[in-house]
Amino acid sequence: MRGVYVERVDIDAPWLLEDQGSMLVNGVDVAPLVDAELNRRFPGRELRHAATA
Repeated sequence: MRGVYVERVDIDAPWLLEDQGSMLVNGVDVAPLVDAELNRRFPGRELRHAATA
């Protein structure tokens, strides 16, 4: 999507944050904010990127 006006949108893209992906909203990368909010809502989610088993 580029230059689109959206209202009441639900974006479901589980691959969005994989491989250092980004999502720009008005020129601001909101991917880290989305990732942090998902980690807050789903405890243990951040462990999926653990460096050790």
